[in-house]
Amino acid sequence: MTAPQVDEALGTGRVDRLTRARLEVLSARSSLALGQTQESRRRLTAALPIFRAMRDRRGRVEIAQGLAMLARLEGAPDKAAKLYEEMIEVNGGKDARFEALGISGIVECRIAAGVTEGLGAWVKRLQVSARASGDTRNIAQSTYAGGLYALSLGQLDSAELHFQTGLALAATLGNDTMRLACHNNLGEVHRYRGNLDEAQRAYEQTARLAAARGWRAKAAIGYLNIMLIAMGRGEQVEASNALERAAGLLQEIPRHWAWSFVGLVRAAWAAEAGREVDCRRWWLLAQDRGLGRIVSPDLHSVFVRLTKAAIHEGWEDIASEAAQLASASAPKS
Repeated sequence: MTAPQVDEALGTGRVDRLTRARLEVLSARSSLALGQTQESRRRLTAALPIFRAMRDRRGRVEIAQGLAMLARLEGAPDKAAKLYEEMIEVNGGKDARFEALGISGIVECRIAAGVTEGLGAWVKRLQVSARASGDTRNIAQSTYAGGLYALSLGQLDSAELHFQTGLALAATLGNDTMRLACHNNLGEVHRYRGNLDEAQRAYEQTARLAAARGWRAKAAIGYLNIMLIAMGRGEQVEASNALERAAGLLQEIPRHWAWSFVGLVRAAWAAEAGREVDCRRWWLLAQDRGLGRIVSPDLHSVFVRLTKAAIHEGWEDIASEAAQLASASAPKS
């Protein structure tokens, strides 16, 4: 249900409080899918007091989930992980599906924030819960989370097996979102092995499938990964083309965390060209969209390039900040 449809239903005056709150949650999801973060937050905030007053557990769980998804989109994975923990606490083990989504969210967000201590226990809990539920959706979610955890530990064979299994389960379920996530992460496995051609094919498939379904942000992430491969190969034109395609897809989602990648790369390129105004503009945007809160070894080489260029230009503040982030994002040996 879209936001206008919800507003029309609410405007009839024949909707009770609990139904009103549930309609607000539906509208919040629709707004979030369109990148309308302020509207999504407004509707979730409006619904929460009603669920609390009515002691509606499911509603409170859905609010925590919605706020977690907002935090993720806006480049605050640590905050999102805490909201997923709240989601699980409120759920209290009552709904295995919410348990699976919550724990999977914790795993993904903690990895994004660079906080992996204790993740193994969460993955184990999800595996036990998923098997007990007998629900293929939860088993698929558990498999995917296990793949993410293995990838974060550098266990590439295990990660590949998890994501291949996740692909098969996603096909059975008709879950295109998980299919895309597995394809993208198989690209990561190939890239970490140095199989760049295979990695690029996986990213291109991700971008193509996402674009065909109108999932602009997911398609943009595929192109950003293609950009990283081109940068690693020293293919400036190809990297620039991929970056521009990603930025174009993100235009209608101005608060998305992927802008931190776009901003960082543009800042580095501007610094290497000696364009200080452009460099500072993109550097500030990248920080606002999550740079520093998102920890990714993929960005290490870009931070190093920005540091060197800023030192050469005498921009000591940027050089110092970029050097710190380069150190934080350095791949683990």
